[in-house]
Amino acid sequence: MKTTIILLYFISFLYISTFSQVSRDSIQHYPNIVGGDGKQFVIFLKNLKKMIFKNQRTKIATQMFYPLHVAYGEKTKTIKTKEQFLKLYDTLFSKRMKKMILDQNPDSVFSNYEGIALQGGMVWIDQRLSSGGALVTKIITINNSNEIWEGYYRRLKIQSTKSE
Repeated sequence: MKTTIILLYFISFLYISTFSQVSRDSIQHYPNIVGGDGKQFVIFLKNLKKMIFKNQRTKIATQMFYPLHVAYGEKTKTIKTKEQFLKLYDTLFSKRMKKMILDQNPDSVFSNYEGIALQGGMVWIDQRLSSGGALVTKIITINNSNEIWEGYYRRLKIQSTKSE
């Protein structure tokens, strides 16, 4: 019983610290992201992390612009529908991909005219106008390829040697 209470306390603390409110500093850091709305990006990333943490596959499928461009293993594919995405969900959102997204700090993203890159381009996010004229933020590309992961691990190794 005591172990269960401690475990629940730890999980609650982890959840609260991971998904706490977006800070003003994070929002102000992105005034010109992709010519769009940095605040909306930070909120999108926060909500995406919640969905991944809760394994809400169907909700995650709604966070994609279709057709969605994906690379996994040595294959590339264009996913045209949410149904196709859900069939490939476990391949695209592997444990290491989920961890990478959960670990992403909004202060360390790269952006250019193509969109916003998480972890050097493993996931690309874009902001587009909806048919109603509202700015919408969603994922446009998932790069879960072997080549991308090799680059990710190289960057981690370089970062760890710099901090020593």
